[in-house]
Amino acid sequence: MKGLTPQWAARLMKLPAREAIDKLLVSRDSILPQRPKFDPTNQLGRIAGYKHVILQVEASDTASTGWAPGYYLVPRSPDQVIDVLGPPHSAFPSS
Repeated sequence: MKGLTPQWAARLMKLPAREAIDKLLVSRDSILPQRPKFDPTNQLGRIAGYKHVILQVEASDTASTGWAPGYYLVPRSPDQVIDVLGPPHSAFPSS
């Protein structure tokens, strides 16, 4: 999870944090120490396929979850997440 600058596509799914945590089996100890960064010039994700899913818990989610706001690594592959939650609201980024 290193790169030059943060690179973000549009959020592919938005749902209540508690629902995402429960359905995706995210644990509190999977919080990342900082906002993930991706190298926008690296084409590997599009070539080899995406490998990780990140869940953002926002400050407004703390009341419903009791979790710290931040970015959490989901312990499921992108394909497993789609199996659980259904297809994303938009296509995966192509550039």
